[in-house]
Amino acid sequence: MAREFSPEELGITPVREFSPQELGVSSSVQQKPEDVGIFSGTGEAFKRGLESFGDIYSGYSLAKSKIFGEDQAAAQKMQQAKADAAKIQEKPTLTFADLERIYEDKGLVSALAQTPKYITEQVAQSAPQMAVPLAVGAGAGALSGPFAPVVAPVAGVLTYGAQQLGNLITRQAQEKATPQELDLGKAATAAAIQAPIGYFVDRFTVGMGGLGQKGVIEVGKELAARKALGEIGAAGVAKGVAGQATKGAAQGFIAEAPTEVLEQTLERWQAGLSLTDKDAINEYKEAFAGAGAAGGALGA
Repeated sequence: MAREFSPEELGITPVREFSPQELGVSSSVQQKPEDVGIFSGTGEAFKRGLESFGDIYSGYSLAKSKIFGEDQAAAQKMQQAKADAAKIQEKPTLTFADLERIYEDKGLVSALAQTPKYITEQVAQSAPQMAVPLAVGAGAGALSGPFAPVVAPVAGVLTYGAQQLGNLITRQAQEKATPQELDLGKAATAAAIQAPIGYFVDRFTVGMGGLGQKGVIEVGKELAARKALGEIGAAGVAKGVAGQATKGAAQGFIAEAPTEVLEQTLERWQAGLSLTDKDAINEYKEAFAGAGAAGGALGA
């Protein structure tokens, strides 16, 4: 019977298996969005919302390099923007496409079970950039006395437009091949269209310019007085509040969803992308569903 020889006896050096860490590869397995807990996913979404201000800065930094003819620096910044967009998320958040996949694989009940998580993540991710123009507008209004009705919206619209301009330039960096292809004029045009529409829709959705704090207090006093007189009971108050919340949710969805699709269309247009291909349709669906979810929650 033939004896088996070891690799060492045959003069063969065994191949050593390297760990993922030695190869510089993360050993963590990519999670599915539905496997990430709601608190962890919402926290991650809020973190990305804050990190999105970095995209605004990157856009302006790239614009500076483009304006001053610093082609090498601009090219490096474009490569970085592409790399950042391609990063794998260790804690991915839910997208509308994920809900569609879950529905197809596991059915309606499983998809609906993920909906609250989807909504909270959308609110958390959009809140930081939504809040800044509203806060700037409110602050400018508070400091401008009788001129507040004019100063507040102007300040808010300008802030919204400034944010969008940075975002739009970054999107161009992700899609275009060379600094020479960047079109700052188209980015500025798209931002100028987005700014007033986006600001006033956000302002409407969160109730600024509606009842306001004073109005809410007055409504509360009226409800308390009517309850004390026996005209309505606790159930009546609860019913009224629920009704108004439902109305606010519907208004928020209707206001935000189509507006975000318009903004997404402008984003693709200024980046030189097709407005009608499969990728465009998928982006519009994501924009519509995500903005509708966030708008409905905030409106309620």
